[in-house]
Amino acid sequence: MPTHTYDTILLGDDLSGLIAAALCGRRGLRVLVAETLATPPESYRLGPYTFARAPLLFIGETSPAVRRVLTELNLQQTMKRRLQPIRSVQVALPDARLELAGSPELFARELDREFPAEREQIERLCERAAEFSRGLETILAQEICLPPEGFWERRELARAAPLAPAADEDLLPGLAPDHPVRALIALPAAFSLGVDPRAASPAAILRCLDLWRRGIARFTGGQASLRQMLLEKMHTQQACEVRTVVPERFETRWGRVTGLVLRDRGELLGTATLLGATAIADLGDLFGERRPKKVLELGRAVVPTAYRYILHLVVYEAGLPEGLSPVTLAAFDPRRPLVGDNAMAIYAGDPDGETRVVLTLVANCPGPEEGHTLADQLALLRVKLLRRLEQLMPFVSGHVLAMHSPNEAHAPEGIETKETAPRLAPEPLYTSTLPATLGVSAAPYSVGARGVIAASRQVLPGLGLEGDFATGASAARLACHAAGRKKDYLKHEVLAGD
Repeated sequence: MPTHTYDTILLGDDLSGLIAAALCGRRGLRVLVAETLATPPESYRLGPYTFARAPLLFIGETSPAVRRVLTELNLQQTMKRRLQPIRSVQVALPDARLELAGSPELFARELDREFPAEREQIERLCERAAEFSRGLETILAQEICLPPEGFWERRELARAAPLAPAADEDLLPGLAPDHPVRALIALPAAFSLGVDPRAASPAAILRCLDLWRRGIARFTGGQASLRQMLLEKMHTQQACEVRTVVPERFETRWGRVTGLVLRDRGELLGTATLLGATAIADLGDLFGERRPKKVLELGRAVVPTAYRYILHLVVYEAGLPEGLSPVTLAAFDPRRPLVGDNAMAIYAGDPDGETRVVLTLVANCPGPEEGHTLADQLALLRVKLLRRLEQLMPFVSGHVLAMHSPNEAHAPEGIETKETAPRLAPEPLYTSTLPATLGVSAAPYSVGARGVIAASRQVLPGLGLEGDFATGASAARLACHAAGRKKDYLKHEVLAGD
């Protein structure tokens, strides 16, 4: 017999799952957020410095998927207070530097200066990106699961399919394969989506390019604050509970997951639905020998083929080039994929009272080849990235005070501290062999086991943060439907003032 029973249990730490749990609690379901011992911290402190697990840029604030969630949870004003617009995003290419964000007039002047012959073609591509975005937002504004879960949703999305470019379409026909403009349009997607840059679809690239050109913002406190904001909202809902657990296996009955067995004394937590905010392959491990066939197939179809590597540097401001943007995207060889040391994002924090700045380098590390380990790949990438940084900022090396990567076992350099440096797994970037709805989806919500709903970044990796909100909203809708709550709570309660 279960010691406790819930309408919904959230297992995993992906943001989309937490969004789904908050919405379920808002709609009256009894929810358990089952944090595990492996749930990583979003930030950590070493000596006098505080580092984020990863930088969080809020991209897609204008998306209907984001706005629907924030409106239902009544978080619009809180969000506005914590967003700091980033006015400047620089793109560094071989023999060219230009501003990506800002007004259309500024972007046009930048193109006239760096790519006058290609300006017209680039502007046509940006117009096409905006057109695709408008069509996609029409879908995201509706109560439709993306990817679809039923006949009517499949029919509705089939009507929108012509909006998306073909998976093999060349977005810049006529330009040479090594033209730097190809890197210019692909860089935003390479550093804000959950897909391997080598597998990013033309649709995902267009949507991401359009959102970056509209404007991006820094979320004060990073993902830790965003997560805490959602948890605080759940704490005000009496039906929500947060608990640290060590899951052992799923309890199943007639092919349906009915509970979660904990390792501690074999305690059983009963549930009507389980939100899986982690990789489908990890969920499959909890079935033991009874792993459903579809769970196994999905785990093999959506796999990590690259990893997002983070390296923090503490630098004196004097070593940084004048006019450095808060965000710089760089590509070094347009002929090669935007992985390894061929592309990097540089996030510059604000200087502290002693003119020290935290620079965060981000790169996409390819998965290890046979006979090598991911740790080997990361260690080699670290050395290469520092060399690349020297190319962009020739004087920075003499002003570096400290260095640490949370993704490696290396002790922090230049920091005397008693704190234990964390070892955090790098964020996986996925490649999917499944049909991609509108070019942005991967795994479905139904994973082949009744009672389990996927609510992870594997569902809409082609939409990045926007996809987390859309996934969370759809997963909550499915969980509420399973619990017999089919009403549109946003429409009837929030907008009508019930």
